[in-house]
Amino acid sequence: MEMYKNAPKISVITVVYNGVALIEETILSIIGQTYMPVEYIVVDGGSTDGTVDIIKKYEDKITFWISEPDKGIYDAMNKAVTKCTGEWVNFMNAGDGFFNDRVIEEVFRENREDASVIYGPVHCFDQYKKVVIQPDRLENLSNHMIFCHQSSFVRRKLLLENKFDLKYKIAADYNLFFNLYHQGYQFYETPVCIANYEVESGISSKNGYLGAKDNLQINKNWGHPKHMLIFYYRCMLFYTFYNLKRMLPHRLMKSILMAKYKKQMQ
Repeated sequence: MEMYKNAPKISVITVVYNGVALIEETILSIIGQTYMPVEYIVVDGGSTDGTVDIIKKYEDKITFWISEPDKGIYDAMNKAVTKCTGEWVNFMNAGDGFFNDRVIEEVFRENREDASVIYGPVHCFDQYKKVVIQPDRLENLSNHMIFCHQSSFVRRKLLLENKFDLKYKIAADYNLFFNLYHQGYQFYETPVCIANYEVESGISSKNGYLGAKDNLQINKNWGHPKHMLIFYYRCMLFYTFYNLKRMLPHRLMKSILMAKYKKQMQ
């Protein structure tokens, strides 16, 4: 315990709704972390599928949990922030988890007093691929999300002052980081792979058009001819791959995606 005497307290938040098939693995990933000053907050949206029973199974390991209706994922995330007390906050949605049990210990091995946001690589996986994706260059945050929110830690103070904007259904996390970046807050990129992100069940993975539209409205590029062309091109690619996954044999689709991510495949 001596090694954690002056270590910052970390709050990990999981929001879930009817995620009975996903929630237990996420809980185990968080309560299994080797880093000690961690609190765990779970906000359930009023699940009726058995999710609450699994939460109760581990409630002795959970600092605070609640199950009640909300206005969606970002409303639940805002609610959770008001319940946590850590210096840093990570949002680990149901179905996702930390890359390994030493992630938080490795990220906070060194003092990060000068940083407001810490972000790193994410391990994305689905039935076709397993790939570690590196964050894009920080300056590109002006154009699009450069890392997954699961693979980041944000100072709680900033989350209280900059709540997720509920008018964005898919990209309120991008709106948060876009605004923090342009307000001059310090972002630190860690080489530590932070999260396992299950691609297919994510809300943004099923709503390519809305996510891309939110993105352009946030960075004020909606309606600009150049950006609109890119927007429709990306939407076309999104729905092409989305439908190919339904139409092509699994082995062929896997080969296509492995070629796409060849440089990053593990």
